[in-house]
Amino acid sequence: MTTEQLPRFVRDLLSAPPRAGQGVNLYLFRLARVLHAYRTEREILAMLRASVAGCGREVGEQEILRAVENSRRVAWQPGVANGPARPASASLWPPREPARRAAVVAQGDGFTLADLWESSPVRFDDDEPQAEAVIDALFPGDPLLCCGQSKSLFATRRRSRWRGRLAGLALIVPSPMTSRTGRTQDGRVSQHTLANTGPRRYLIIEQDGGTPDEQAAILAHLGHMAPLTLVVHSGRRSLHGWYHCAGRAEAETLALMRYAYVLGADRATWTRSQFVRIPDGLRDNGQRQYILYLDPEPALNAEPCAEEGREPEARRNPEPSAVAHLAREAELPREVNRNPEAHAATAAHRPPAPRHLKPEPPSAGDESNSEARRNPKPFLLANLTAGAESRREAGSNNESRPGSAANLNPASPSADDERTPEPSPEALRAREAELPSHAARNPDSPPTVSRRRYVLRE
Repeated sequence: MTTEQLPRFVRDLLSAPPRAGQGVNLYLFRLARVLHAYRTEREILAMLRASVAGCGREVGEQEILRAVENSRRVAWQPGVANGPARPASASLWPPREPARRAAVVAQGDGFTLADLWESSPVRFDDDEPQAEAVIDALFPGDPLLCCGQSKSLFATRRRSRWRGRLAGLALIVPSPMTSRTGRTQDGRVSQHTLANTGPRRYLIIEQDGGTPDEQAAILAHLGHMAPLTLVVHSGRRSLHGWYHCAGRAEAETLALMRYAYVLGADRATWTRSQFVRIPDGLRDNGQRQYILYLDPEPALNAEPCAEEGREPEARRNPEPSAVAHLAREAELPREVNRNPEAHAATAAHRPPAPRHLKPEPPSAGDESNSEARRNPKPFLLANLTAGAESRREAGSNNESRPGSAANLNPASPSADDERTPEPSPEALRAREAELPSHAARNPDSPPTVSRRRYVLRE
């Protein structure tokens, strides 16, 4: 039977493989499931290999074999029940609704990337990498985090072990891990598995379609249903929204994910162990994964989770050679210094924020804001610090609030620093007691985030 003799829906599935990051693994399962009725397993393997050969990532032989084996038990059978069935996984997700997406964008009343950037509760005043401080805010304490340069080069380590390396990495699992290793679906021991991924901490909503302004409006709209904590630019064309969902019922989180899918989101990030972009990390193409919106309060105000028991050291869990290579290569290259000119294409994509945080519309005589609307890219690059400086001037009589850029960045002392007396030894000991244990042991550690507020080491 030639390809032309296959049913039309099977040919359509064969002709439209997804790109990397858009559900390649699920696609393999769906395709294998419907091919069992028409091909031998040897032929199915060959067709699956050919179908995903140009998807944008290396698809391992084990991944293809697993798709064929797992789909055999639920193989589609022509003529059963009400005739040709749709692939089994199709019913798990509602159909896309472009008209509904357009209506949501229209309801945003022109909400843009610039609006999202302006409404961010935390904004950084310099161009230094901020990955370390942001990860401290998103994951207080010293949890196990799985990070990597790619989907094939990664490791699971305590947060303290990653310190100083995150700005040079690209990927992270957005939930703490429960152990250093787990078993994959095919039985291999790995440091990145669903089995050793802990309860969901953040739901990541990723969109590849639509303009940056449209993506920003969608993320802001979803912020009415769950706290929008972070928006990261992928280093290419998409915006990733992080929604804090710790402690929420999984059914509620799934409902949010299904609604986001209707509006155009990628469902691949529903998998708890799915790698996502490290905020302010470095993509493999050399582009910085810029932070466009940050509100750490939901994470800092959440009830602390019971810390996982510490595992024995390398004596019982030796480091593979790939991890040693990762440690050597993870440092931020000198030539990548967050130069706004070098990364202009990425820095310009700055997303939106929830509508209730939307800034007041500019007055008719505000020439700078009018120019920003006509040409936002140079505005965002040239005036990144200008907005923060004007906010500080406007609020110079107010106390710096927790979560502000000044509190995150030790190089930006507050206006009160000059008149603040030297803390007493008792005060220093009290402050040290608030820090996570790994920071208390290392007085030279960089700024550390406590659960309730930012604490800076002096």
